[in-house]
Amino acid sequence: MKTTANTISRWESATYKPSAMDLHKLAKFFGVNISVFFPAMETTRLAAPMSALGELGQKDIDELTEYAQFRKLVRH
Repeated sequence: MKTTANTISRWESATYKPSAMDLHKLAKFFGVNISVFFPAMETTRLAAPMSALGELGQKDIDELTEYAQFRKLVRH
């Protein structure tokens, strides 16, 4: 997965949150659907957008993240 033990430790201790791409890589590594990382959320609603992230480059993912954060702020 090309992730340092220190980074994984920070995820486990909630010091840092993994990015969408990190979650995609983790799901692929463990052979599971990315929705397993969001058990309380509606998985059918998230499955398609989350699986599409793997087809995008990091710049596109960063832009989508910024847009999602913007939309979240506008709603509140």
